Amino acid sequence: MIPRITILDDYTRCKTSTAGLGEELRQAFKRFNGSDAAIQTVNIPELGNGGLMPDNTDVFYLPGIIGETSYYYDHIQAPQQKAITGFLDHGGTVIGNCAGAYYFCRDIEYERGDIKKRRTSPLPLFNGTAKGPVELYGRESRVDDRMSDCTSIPVRHWSRQTQSYKFSVCYGNGAAFIPDKTEMPHITCHTFYDTPTNRHACLVSKDFPSGGRLILMGIVPQYGMTNMPDNDPLRLSLAPHETSRQRLLTDVAAISLRGRGLIPA
Repeated sequence: MIPRITILDDYTRCKTSTAGLGEELRQAFKRFNGSDAAIQTVNIPELGNGGLMPDNTDVFYLPGIIGETSYYYDHIQAPQQKAITGFLDHGGTVIGNCAGAYYFCRDIEYERGDIKKRRTSPLPLFNGTAKGPVELYGRESRVDDRMSDCTSIPVRHWSRQTQSYKFSVCYGNGAAFIPDKTEMPHITCHTFYDTPTNRHACLVSKDFPSGGRLILMGIVPQYGMTNMPDNDPLRLSLAPHETSRQRLLTDVAAISLRGRGLIPA
């Protein structure tokens, strides 16, 4: 069965960062599952009006954003929240990346330089704190410069199914996930930051009694550099991490599908 992935894509309202994301996800699922994935997008009104249903979607993806002001808190309102929780209640998989991951965490702490933000989530699917950016790796993120916040960060991945490994991967001010003690029995921490001051998780999953699954990721899943010259310094600096990035994104595909009836457990 071909996995059906629905991505929230609404730059006008939420400044969603989706350039190249659909193709990256399609390739990741193909590397893991050996078959293609069906990609579709919804905007905010569609999300709250039947655009996310178990009969048309297996995986819902809430992406990161351009800039440092997340508009998810303004635009993902009761109808959209109900659609997401209803999707989980029917056994769907929800992936939140960067700003999308922050949104699903009960407590949000964001500090970069003079910027200090504290808030609670209106849809706290993860009982714990999303804290970021990681010390020394935070970068200014501006709407008019889509790669201004991109750097690379060392992480280490752990899995029961695959060999553990360390690598560097693209990073854009994403969160470290710090679960409450009461949340620990319900989650799996797959990948951790590996810096001198941060060993917290940057990729976690949570299974719900309904069969739904939540995946939170604090790194940048797509390269987003297709329009950059081959000799661009930023492109050259991140190129050595491309293989590791693809490997980790393939692991995300595996986490989202394993045990879901779409592949052998």
